[in-house]
Amino acid sequence: MPRVILTLVLLLAAAFPAPASAAESFVGVLEDGRATRFTTPGYTAITTPKRIAGVARGDRIVALTRSVALGRSGRLYRFDARRLRATATGARIALRGTSFSVVELPGGRVRVLSDAGLDVAVDPATGAEEAGPGLRRADGARIAPSVALLPDGRLTGVDAHRLALVTETAPGSGVMTETRLRTSGIVRRLEGPVSFALAGGRATILSQLPRSLRVRQSQLLFANLADGALTGEAGPFFRRALRAIAPLGTAPDDRTPPQARFVGLPRTLSLRDLRVDRRVSIRVRCSAGCIVSASTGVGGRTNATTTAMRDTPGVVRVRLFGLNQREARLMRLRLGRTVVVRAFVMDWHGNRRTIERKVRLRR
Repeated sequence: MPRVILTLVLLLAAAFPAPASAAESFVGVLEDGRATRFTTPGYTAITTPKRIAGVARGDRIVALTRSVALGRSGRLYRFDARRLRATATGARIALRGTSFSVVELPGGRVRVLSDAGLDVAVDPATGAEEAGPGLRRADGARIAPSVALLPDGRLTGVDAHRLALVTETAPGSGVMTETRLRTSGIVRRLEGPVSFALAGGRATILSQLPRSLRVRQSQLLFANLADGALTGEAGPFFRRALRAIAPLGTAPDDRTPPQARFVGLPRTLSLRDLRVDRRVSIRVRCSAGCIVSASTGVGGRTNATTTAMRDTPGVVRVRLFGLNQREARLMRLRLGRTVVVRAFVMDWHGNRRTIERKVRLRR
């Protein structure tokens, strides 16, 4: 059964359809405060996380745009998304809530909102604050969505509690129209912290997978701003938890196969070891986050395949399943001769490469 499951993982990863829109690049902040970059649609692959230079000791970024970031301390930073560098400003806000949004206003001020109803406009240079009016639906009910700014100056965002897109009726009105998200039923609620961004003419929503999972993970959901149609419910997923995202612009489609090579592969393998589950490990270094499916074989015949994966560039370690009786019998005929170690490598954008090496088989 494990062989079947792992094979299905590989097939499912290859089957995720690319969205009709162009690829978009993002910067994201992990729960531990480090930053990474990723590109849709294969966003499971991220760059190696790095510390954001300039963030005060003990502080972590909880919301950001390409040029402004908010620390959990309430401090505002100027932010260089390309260089992953932050510069503290003179502004510091008393925060409340779990999910935060920062919106850059004309004149240099920054508006900070949260899912707990926080709404304040602050001057980063002087620290001067002005309480905002808050946001409400047409019926007057107060709401606290995660938001971003449309090109025409209106706020738009997602109300995580009502599973709905909301959009301001006019710039600065604070009155939001509501469009329920059209889900397939897989996503029934948005787990916080939630982050909202506009990229490629659609809404991008960062949400968390259920806390019942052993490892904290996040996912991206994509919503049509006109009708609320939601895509991305069935994956892919991040393999770790992110706190906030910000778009960096359109990215070229990645059609380049990943670079891959064996690491520390011995010149000989023992048939005795190959017959034991997970005793033999095959290590492959990938130039990007990837899925590696490894096996041994003779000629064109391949033994049971085992799969492992990672989301960042580096070494993937695949522990081979033990040979079954039929496979062991065929391999025994090759004692003292060479067999093939084969690795099928695929990045999270669906680009593929196969590498092989011959090793001698000993008893």
